[in-house]
Amino acid sequence: TDYQIENIPLPREFSRARAQNYIFEPVGSLLKKNPALSRQRHGVSMSIESTMTRINLIRATLSGSNLESANLTNALMNESILQEANLTNGILSGVMLSGANLTEADLSKSNTIGATLSEANLSGAKLRTTNASWTTLRGANLTGANLFRAKLSWSNLTGAILIKAVLIDAKLNKANLRDADMRGAIMPNGTTFP
Repeated sequence: TDYQIENIPLPREFSRARAQNYIFEPVGSLLKKNPALSRQRHGVSMSIESTMTRINLIRATLSGSNLESANLTNALMNESILQEANLTNGILSGVMLSGANLTEADLSKSNTIGATLSEANLSGAKLRTTNASWTTLRGANLTGANLFRAKLSWSNLTGAILIKAVLIDAKLNKANLRDADMRGAIMPNGTTFP
């Protein structure tokens, strides 16, 4: 069954809302529930500094969405599709994004302290100056990701794929890089990993 609400603006406050398996479309036609359509490209634009703390967006399709400066603290977003989404300046502390698809998403200047992105696909993502300290990126795919000046101190990157990732000036103090694939990655000092 499809559910559709039309011509109603997205509320500014999404605190504790539940939107599991929803597809967010442009603001004119609001929400439609249909998991069969989850592979289609959709986008939503949130007002600056939208608050969606503790929202349940598990398996939501938010590809191409503008979530700039959104507060997603402790949101449940496992297996969500956020390809090419704009999450710049976002507050993603404690967010659960395990298995999420963030291919070519922009998380620059975001705060992901304590977030879980295990097995997430961040290939080609921009994480410039992102504070990802204490973040779990176990088994995440960061192939070609731009982590220029990112803070990754105390982060768990066990088994992460960092092939050709840019880590120039990144802070990796106490980060766990055990079994990480770093072939061709540009290291904090500018040298290329063999």
